Amino acid sequence: SSDELPATVAEQIPSSPSSEEEKPEPIELRKRSTAPVALSEFSTMLRLAESGKIRVSDKTRKPSQATIEAVAPFLLEGDFFQPEDRSEYPEDPGSDLSMRAFAWPCILQAAGLVSLSGGKLGLSPAGRKAVSQPPHEGIRAAWNKWIGTSLFDEFERIDAIKGKQSARLSAVADRRRAVSGALDECPP
Repeated sequence: SSDELPATVAEQIPSSPSSEEEKPEPIELRKRSTAPVALSEFSTMLRLAESGKIRVSDKTRKPSQATIEAVAPFLLEGDFFQPEDRSEYPEDPGSDLSMRAFAWPCILQAAGLVSLSGGKLGLSPAGRKAVSQPPHEGIRAAWNKWIGTSLFDEFERIDAIKGKQSARLSAVADRRRAVSGALDECPP
């Protein structure tokens, strides 16, 4: 780790025996302060759910593409990646870089702040209570519920990881608790 983020890092190019020595291109790094943004977005996402603007699949409970596009304009500073970062090839993992617009509906569901009815998310009693509380309290409660839920598995969304279906991964909640424990060791 370092106190200062470098402006760029060298692109990691896999070596192949038939290729000539390729020079890695520098990749620009961006720093995002997500904590202050999350405080505002948390309340906004609850209001979007309250107004019936968040749709998810009845079966998978994942947000539709239309929902991702509807949520994206409400993300302060945009998503982690910009439209110009997107790959033009649909098979490339870089073709779908919507992370936060996808994550918010999942987090609200896993935290029990919304309920599903007819493909739309609406506020649950816990969600109505969260609207009137300070956002940091709602985020803390959502985090604590997220750690123990198995409603979603983040790896399901990553198609570039081969063999997920046949691999024996540890339980979702166990993985989250391990990540939470590691984050607890990090300085604020």
